[in-house]
Order: sequence, then structure tokens, then C-alpha cells
Amino acid sequence: APATVDIFGETVGFYFSNATKKFIKPTKSFKSGIARSYLKLSSSLAGSTSTIYVDQWYEGLKGDVNGDGVVNVSDVTALINKILGTASYSNEVCDIDGNGAVNVSDVTALINLILG
Repeated sequence: APATVDIFGETVGFYFSNATKKFIKPTKSFKSGIARSYLKLSSSLAGSTSTIYVDQWYEGLKGDVNGDGVVNVSDVTALINKILGTASYSNEVCDIDGNGAVNVSDVTALINLILG
């Protein structure tokens, strides 16, 4: 069995959620496997923080919302989740039509890019 670390048992441990792109403080035992990112903070530094939002500068493939290197239907799903507020991808990556707003027009632009 692969080795794991109990992030809840760390001083103040946060696990990284690939789905939401956030470091999240578990509320109970949470085992994370080898090569999975986690953040360990001191109690004084963490305070009452339960979620740490992460964003990264990305200059890659236009329409690659989820950052997997491919533009496909998974990016449409990711973009819709961003619009619905259930995912937190950067506005720069999600503004497919370049008008400064992230909305259903970007979904249409992304679908046209895929069908292109």
C-alpha cells in the first residue's frame, strides 16, 4: 500500500483539491497519498483560515480552462462550473471571447473553438 500522510494530524494541514484549485483544511482525518500537494502552516500563521485560494499565471492553449493541455468538452464543463460558482478557474483563462466578462458567451465561444 502506498504511504500516506494524515493531513488533519499536521500542525495545520491543508490538502489541495484539483477540482476547486484550493487548499482546504480537513475537518477530520484526511489521508493524502504520495506526490499529492499539501500545505503545512503553523497554528499562528493559519489562524482560523479553512480555505486558501490558489491561482496561477497561465499562458497556454486558448480554451484550455482546466489546464490539462487539451481543449475539449471537459473544458466546457469546467467553464460552466466556473459560471455556476462551483469551480474557481481564473477569469483570464475563462474569458474565451476576450470581452472582460465570464459568462455564457464564453461557453459559446469555447464550443465554436472546439468545433472550429
